[in-house]
Amino acid sequence: MTETIQPSEGNLSHEQKFNASIARGISSALSRIEENFERNPNLENRLSYHIRIHTQGVMHRSESILNAVRQANPNSHKVTERDIGLAKFAAAWHDTVQNWKPNPVRRC
Repeated sequence: MTETIQPSEGNLSHEQKFNASIARGISSALSRIEENFERNPNLENRLSYHIRIHTQGVMHRSESILNAVRQANPNSHKVTERDIGLAKFAAAWHDTVQNWKPNPVRRC
């Protein structure tokens, strides 16, 4: 799905447009998690770890890991703010879809 740039973004730099897109994507993912899992009328779909707080924690840890890589070895592979934004975007979407089936426990 491609998203058109809003008219108000016409004067923004490429990087500002990128950051705005990342922010919109993260907001959309968090809304989807809330709708699909936190407020789902089917209680079987209310998975305890598919909530905004979990997703925000994954986003925070992703950012922390990349910042640690950047600090540990500043002269090698450079981790950019763009990399961190992409990691947070991916983390935001990681639990937005969940297809599952009950897995019965087999007794021996």
